[in-house]
Amino acid sequence: MRPPPRATEYEYVDTVNLNLLCCICYCPFIDPVSSPCGHTFCRLCASAALSSAQTCPVDRAPLSLAQLQPAARVITSMVEELQVPRGALEVHVEECGHGLVTCEVCQSAVKNKDIEAHATECPGSTVTCPDCREPILRSGFSEHASICQEATMSCPHISHGCPWEGKRRLFYSDHKSSCPFEAIKGFFILNDQKMDALTRLNMTLKSEISDLRTEIAILRDAPPVPVPAAFLPPIVEETADRMGQLLLDTDLLRGELMNINAGFSALEMRQDVALLNETARLREEMHSVRALCQAVQSQLLNFALDRRKETSSNITSSVLTSTFNALAGSSGDSGNTTGNASPPLSAKKGSAARPVVPGRSDSSTGTKL
Repeated sequence: MRPPPRATEYEYVDTVNLNLLCCICYCPFIDPVSSPCGHTFCRLCASAALSSAQTCPVDRAPLSLAQLQPAARVITSMVEELQVPRGALEVHVEECGHGLVTCEVCQSAVKNKDIEAHATECPGSTVTCPDCREPILRSGFSEHASICQEATMSCPHISHGCPWEGKRRLFYSDHKSSCPFEAIKGFFILNDQKMDALTRLNMTLKSEISDLRTEIAILRDAPPVPVPAAFLPPIVEETADRMGQLLLDTDLLRGELMNINAGFSALEMRQDVALLNETARLREEMHSVRALCQAVQSQLLNFALDRRKETSSNITSSVLTSTFNALAGSSGDSGNTTGNASPPLSAKKGSAARPVVPGRSDSSTGTKL
């Protein structure tokens, strides 16, 4: 696509009004835009000027490209009425902003002046999901947003009091199976259906009562029908009977409405009580499971302590046995060496040495051997 034409590329047949000249290029406007301070420029001229300085080229007031707005319709109409020589018609047709061009992405026909805006909303273009960072077609972005596993969502039972909020994948993998409101979802559905039915019935009864009240007000405000004196007095019995019937119907409807309201309040109270009972039951089950887990944990801890004590006792017995055997062996070797060197003191005195028996006490010394 060719770039937009510049104002200097056109030659006009008639003299151009000075109010239609751009303050930057001093040529008639091409795609005019206006600033908040009231000055009008060509779009290309304003973009080029603001790229070097963020101020209005006329009064130097602060100005940015985002603040530029399309010029007033009267200015655009006056510019479009300017005539150029017929020789420039072919060039104008190629560069006319109202000409149709085909989008290379979605193959739809778009006006030449709208092609840039179409690029930001083209259904065939690709956008990146802000949650999962996956490239998605713009036309399918809404559907993807409703099923994206990385998107943040609230629990479907948020209207019933569940405060959970997190990733969609965590809802299906973790929260859905543990949500206490999911177990009584059917109860909520039935409750909502009954509530809708009662609401519709209530609205119908209110509408009927309103119609009856309107009819009664009309009858009360209606002027009396003039009756000529020559005629018999009007028959008021039928009117009185009808009024009495209407009042009776109104009282009956009012009583039915009060009964419905009372039943609705009682139903709401029963539902609240049922919900509280179910919540208490679930809480008790959670406490029971927690107590069972603590008991199992305590048994495992006692079992580990018993195993540790048993292992420590076995090790101590093995060490004592080895030590006793070592001491017994060293005592035997020492006795043999002493017997070969010199006789004991009791042998020198002519008394026989008594054998030492483990576990018995010496009667002379009282020492347990």
